[in-house]
Amino acid sequence: MRVSEEKFRNVLENSLDVICRLNVDTGTYEYVSPISEELFGYSPDDLMAKGFEGCLSIIHRDDVSEIEHLFKKAKEKIPGVQRISPIEYRIKHPPLGYRWMSDTWAIVTDAQKENYAIVGCSRDITQTKNAEESLKESEEKFRTLAEESPNMIFINKNGRVVYVNKLCEHILGYKRAAFYSEAFGFVTIVAPEYRKVRMKRNFIHGMDEKDTLREIAFVTRDGERIEALMTTKMIAYEGECAVLGIITDINESHHQCRTGNIR
Repeated sequence: MRVSEEKFRNVLENSLDVICRLNVDTGTYEYVSPISEELFGYSPDDLMAKGFEGCLSIIHRDDVSEIEHLFKKAKEKIPGVQRISPIEYRIKHPPLGYRWMSDTWAIVTDAQKENYAIVGCSRDITQTKNAEESLKESEEKFRTLAEESPNMIFINKNGRVVYVNKLCEHILGYKRAAFYSEAFGFVTIVAPEYRKVRMKRNFIHGMDEKDTLREIAFVTRDGERIEALMTTKMIAYEGECAVLGIITDINESHHQCRTGNIR
């Protein structure tokens, strides 16, 4: 038993996540692993001295209510082990400012079912949150630019259209819901002479990793033919490879060329 306890404590003491045990009746911490000083900016002794109520003061005010709700749930003392879904919150790290944490809790009892405690595991997810925020900002900037672009823009992933800008709707005559439908085939709006295997591979399925610029023609929902130039590029979209396409309508230019206005 002594060897087992030593092995167990060695795991706790060297964990890269903060592991703690909180007494539900007293609101005091019975154990906090050493890495709390690195991740939280507070030593185990600091946190145990603060107790649960004291630690609420270092949690972002917008996240306090959810932590309090879980503690109230623990005080209901429902028999058996209750596992709480991971919760995310911000904690004030004195030197670094607020850090994002993800906690997994379990409400447990001793063999006599008299002493209830919360066993928690806290992981620093600040880098992940910052990356998500940066990605969100990039997507918002892209959509703002795409929606105001003078060109038609689409994204095709795994053979399906997952984004079109409003100019695609206006010129091609289909609503976005139609473009996004599983039944919609992008190749069906391409003029017949361009429906070739190479076109399918390069533009529809994104097999060509290099930027490509080609003449192409589309047929609108009303049957009008649109002469165009299309540029495609492989991009990462929602964690997968996708094709970004930019379509420039050159109908007017073609007309002027045929009538001798452009040479």
